[in-house]
Amino acid sequence: MDPMKLADFTAERLISEATKKYALDAVHNEMPQGLKKYMETELFSCLQLKAGKGISLSTAHRWLHNEGFQYIGHKKDVHFDGHDCPDVVTYQQKEFLLQMAIHAQQLVLFIVGDVEKELVKIPDNYVEHQLVLCAQDKMTVQSNDNLEESWVFNNEHKLQKKWNSLE
Repeated sequence: MDPMKLADFTAERLISEATKKYALDAVHNEMPQGLKKYMETELFSCLQLKAGKGISLSTAHRWLHNEGFQYIGHKKDVHFDGHDCPDVVTYQQKEFLLQMAIHAQQLVLFIVGDVEKELVKIPDNYVEHQLVLCAQDKMTVQSNDNLEESWVFNNEHKLQKKWNSLE
């Protein structure tokens, strides 16, 4: 692996086409070749073994597979949603909803179907400030435009950084 290209890649200084090409090359070739090189130069010399012709890439692929890695294809528009995780559900039901019930009288309400118009209501007191509810969604949506296949461990998938699609 080229350390300078890796540094540029992680610092997001490579142009997009070069980034895609580098990432594809790293996954398809460098991971198995890195294992092959490590086995031939480091491990075999520590065990005082001679590699002979060396290890084939197919052997490196097989070993990666035996260690729990899988070379799988990715579907486009993968949706990762954390809302149904047990800890999130517990938090929503036991903490968040109780807190929202406490603040319900202070919430600014809008007309359903026309969020530009506020529902006029007379406040219970004029000391407490009104609160505007701002929804934030913690889901991540990917279109997976970069890699179609990659090596993954124990069926784990790498989440991409969130980005603003309106840019």
